[in-house]
Amino acid sequence: MLEEFIGKKVIIVVGPQGEETQYGLTVKAVDGTLISVENSQGEVRVINTASANFFELSIQS
Repeated sequence: MLEEFIGKKVIIVVGPQGEETQYGLTVKAVDGTLISVENSQGEVRVINTASANFFELSIQS
């Protein structure tokens, strides 16, 4: 399901109530509920979409 986001710029919303929005991240890889994202400075991090802190992932237009 998350594979459709690979290679696309996304918006990630985190926080139990969706308090923080992060823009301009590119999804590099998906492994189950984990997604690897890269920002515009080339920094890579992994986000666990099964976490209670994860709220939403959508494609940035």
